[in-house]
Amino acid sequence: MITAKNYAAQAERGLMRLKSETFHDVFVDKIKDAVHFAIPDGGKVFDDKLRGLQGSDIRLPYPLITVEYFVRWGGDGGALKIVTLCREQTVKEWTQRNPEQVVAASMRGASFVGPDTDYQEDALVLIITAAAKGPGQWMPIPLGVCIPVSVGRHKVHMYYFYAYPEALETNAKDSEWTSRSPIGHVSLCVAELCEALSCKNVQAMPMPHIDSKKNAMRIKQGKSPIYETKVLVIDSKHGEHDGARSESDENRSGPRQHLRRGHIRRLPPDHTTKIWVNSCVVGSSQDGRIDKSYAVL
Repeated sequence: MITAKNYAAQAERGLMRLKSETFHDVFVDKIKDAVHFAIPDGGKVFDDKLRGLQGSDIRLPYPLITVEYFVRWGGDGGALKIVTLCREQTVKEWTQRNPEQVVAASMRGASFVGPDTDYQEDALVLIITAAAKGPGQWMPIPLGVCIPVSVGRHKVHMYYFYAYPEALETNAKDSEWTSRSPIGHVSLCVAELCEALSCKNVQAMPMPHIDSKKNAMRIKQGKSPIYETKVLVIDSKHGEHDGARSESDENRSGPRQHLRRGHIRRLPPDHTTKIWVNSCVVGSSQDGRIDKSYAVL
């Protein structure tokens, strides 16, 4: 069961001490205006290598969202609380509003729009920035990620940039930061959330109602507010019965009993409508059984 941990409000309060005007502008000051989501511990939603996004657009459910989750990170498996802020902008809007970030990225070779891309100024992109809390205080993750909304047939492209100019100086001598930063994992989790919400039988439902009077009292007492948080809910009955099975599906269904992994199914006739189908046992045990082993990460 997914529970709302209120990380967004905790991060908002914990990051107020920072003096970076840029990070306040692109992250801290935006949290209160966002729609908040919680995903399972570990951050994985479908964990299907984003197959459901291939050949389609990756869009946020709202113009500005936060996504929170808990994850074990690094070689020592240290605990991290993660909050990421995501928004959609055009290339022109982002580069004009945040020129320092673009310059900082270019100085370290992590350009916002890489030399191998040809995205136009009016092209939509997802801008992802994040903060994390380990044993100590909430800290901004220096790297951010830009994801072009238009997804190719084979993969989702991600481009790194520095989330605030001070990060360039802070990590100037740390050449390994990019490989050790959790921002890549964070961005993948955001993409999986978008993939899930592109399915017809997946909805974003709010957690139990937040009492506005109790929230006002918390704020008056100097405590963090409790933000309404949404979680993903799968209508599994909808997924089981909606749409005919494709011929290729039938060809893959051997007579022997076996476990079929959860997967996205594209519905005929145009295969643009998608549903999520939960893992299930298919086939007849009378004709034999196929045992499969899967790694749980």
